Amino acid sequence: MTALRPPDGRGGAIGKTGGRAETPRCDVAGADEERHSVGAARGVPHRVVGVLYGRAGFTLLEVLAAAVVLVIAVAAGTGIVTLALMQSSRDASAVDDGDAALDVQWRLAGLPYASATPGEESLVAALFPHATVALNTPTAHYVPAAAGCWPGPAFVTFQEAGDRRLAAVAQFLWRTADGGWTTVPRDRLDGARFDIDTPPPVLRLELRPAGDPSRPALLSRVFFAGGPRAEGAP
Repeated sequence: MTALRPPDGRGGAIGKTGGRAETPRCDVAGADEERHSVGAARGVPHRVVGVLYGRAGFTLLEVLAAAVVLVIAVAAGTGIVTLALMQSSRDASAVDDGDAALDVQWRLAGLPYASATPGEESLVAALFPHATVALNTPTAHYVPAAAGCWPGPAFVTFQEAGDRRLAAVAQFLWRTADGGWTTVPRDRLDGARFDIDTPPPVLRLELRPAGDPSRPALLSRVFFAGGPRAEGAP
């Protein structure tokens, strides 16, 4: 049987396919497969959605490098936030300690300097008047000589103000021959009982944080047996 040509002269055969020309393939997957096979035959790199084959995504080394950079950035940011919070906490604590020091100072300033009656409340009695190491207690003690952060000779007590605890460091002062002021020496204090004996007339008080008494004093004040600050006082 001789194959018939269509009227327009095209070379498609009719008859072997049941009288119909074969429909061209139009599905995307099939078209891609054909393009890939043709491209491979011509030496054109295989592409997947516009990306060179074999370069899709990141390599393991790139992922690890990105992870390291991320960890460093997070650590740096966390460190800055932590430091800021710590500084804020320290600032708030310093303000609270300063307020507590003022409360203690005004409470002590309202007491008489010393009392002639044993056991009666006074400034000297509140700041541990016993210049005897044997009478030391966990909350009040006599320091005959400088030891650690404590000067000497000195009387150390712990004073409460609200929820704050402060270390009160008291030292007696007297005038020197040249008209200055100095700490009363140990040999003039050892064994004295200033709840009975007459204490030196000038007392210097420092209030420090009890948790870290090596820090600078929060407040320092001088008290006089005769009342407020006298002329030429330290």
